[in-house]
Amino acid sequence: MTRMLLLPLLCYCQLVTAQNTTPKSIEELDLSYVYAPIFGTGFYRAGAEEATVLKVDTNSWLLEQSERDEWYWLMPVSVGVRYTELDDIVGEVLDGSLLNVSFLPGVARRYTLTDQWEIAPSLQLGFARDLTLHTTRGLYTAALRSTNWWMHGDDRWTFGNRLRLAGQNHPTNDRRQGFLLLESGFDWERRLSTEFMGEPLLFSTFFYGQYFIENTGIKAISGEPVGAQSLYNLGFTVGWDRPKDILGFSVQRVGMSVAAGNNIRAYMLNLGFPLGID
Repeated sequence: MTRMLLLPLLCYCQLVTAQNTTPKSIEELDLSYVYAPIFGTGFYRAGAEEATVLKVDTNSWLLEQSERDEWYWLMPVSVGVRYTELDDIVGEVLDGSLLNVSFLPGVARRYTLTDQWEIAPSLQLGFARDLTLHTTRGLYTAALRSTNWWMHGDDRWTFGNRLRLAGQNHPTNDRRQGFLLLESGFDWERRLSTEFMGEPLLFSTFFYGQYFIENTGIKAISGEPVGAQSLYNLGFTVGWDRPKDILGFSVQRVGMSVAAGNNIRAYMLNLGFPLGID
């Protein structure tokens, strides 16, 4: 899944605005990892920085189920390597690359309002650990997702929206950063005549936009706030009606997507319509 802007390991805003600043310590960099809830597996570039990220989601652990709703776990784990070309700015503090890991366990509840509409609130609490700098940040996120779908002939159309609040807490100096994110998009799915692993394949393509609302609370090194950003995502997936067990993982749809906006580029792996899953 998917999700991008400055990423916890890109910290683009903090470094670019520090071109005339020489940090005296690791803590003065005040690196932001608050984007851990929204980025997914892929390759990212923001300004002069690049990152490679692997994210593993295990959100199929059902806790409780009734006719109209269900509780389930969210257990995303992310590992990434970040590279920077700004060595003259950060000197020996960053030394060119960083290795990061984040873990945000949580719980979600899916409500089926009608046969074609569901909503899903979720809450996650966790941390981001920089294995290079030996620093840790507390992370939290709360989200509300709404998904509608309908059939037009043999085609299935899905419209998704999500509102997400995310934040970061520094454990030693009580500095906080955060953002409010609005996402909206659609997915078009069609059944193919081709079969794979004994079942017909489904092909889909999707588009969605992400808008980071102003006054996020994120600040650059020199103290000025980071303003709103917009990203636009386009991708496709192939899969089946029901999940398949592949190499021990339950997989239903796999695809690729690209994102662009505000001097940011990303190429990602998707496991479905990003606004149709948590």
